[in-house]
Amino acid sequence: MITKLASEEVASKLNDWYTAIRQNNLELSERIKRDIVKDLDYMEENQNVLLYYSLLDFRHKIMLSFYSKNEGNIEENILYLEANKEKMVGLLDYYFWFFKGMYEFNFQMRGLTPPSLDGIRF
Repeated sequence: MITKLASEEVASKLNDWYTAIRQNNLELSERIKRDIVKDLDYMEENQNVLLYYSLLDFRHKIMLSFYSKNEGNIEENILYLEANKEKMVGLLDYYFWFFKGMYEFNFQMRGLTPPSLDGIRF
């Protein structure tokens, strides 16, 4: 029998990941993300922790885009987060709007218009 990881343990690693992202530490943020992705398969179910992961993954891709790194399919993150935003309360809601604003600002700094996905204007 496989023991499930406590969601609080994974949430603590998510906080460490966010710290590395805020410090623009590419190497550390990538390493922590790899560990978290492995842990998610064994974590006890917790919707808030999964939403927090999705928000930080979005933020991580924004950081990578600042360094012209391949940020992956950021539009998938946006669509998922948009579809689940009514489940976000408190800090998750704050991060949603904060990261979404960062995303739009990134486009404006490049002189571009953020994409519109399925009628959702960013």
